[in-house]
Amino acid sequence: MPAESQLEFYTGGKVVGYFLTDAYPTRPGRYLFAPYRGEGHAILESSLENRNQVQCSFPQENAEATFVVVQQIFIPAKPRSCWFVDIIKLEVAGVILTTEQDGYRQSLLPVSCLAADVSHRKIKA
Repeated sequence: MPAESQLEFYTGGKVVGYFLTDAYPTRPGRYLFAPYRGEGHAILESSLENRNQVQCSFPQENAEATFVVVQQIFIPAKPRSCWFVDIIKLEVAGVILTTEQDGYRQSLLPVSCLAADVSHRKIKA
């Protein structure tokens, strides 16, 4: 798995957290992530609480990929808690993928923290 800083994502130029996957998202769906305690995650949370979609991004080789988050799911659990984001639109290298395309429903995995190792939560400004 890549180092967490390699899978960081942003909103409004502020880092939100990092995906707990082997690579950045390649299509709309539900993704496990670890938030940083900072302004970026606070922006994401407050926007979603106000029922707004949140435009986020992550770096790519020659450009920036963008995606739209419509929901954050938090599962409190012992000994670990989990966070997921639901992405409905993803644009990578000029290719736009949306929830209307095949595969989205299958990618909304049941929400479970059993296999997730998110025992730490870093602080990043």
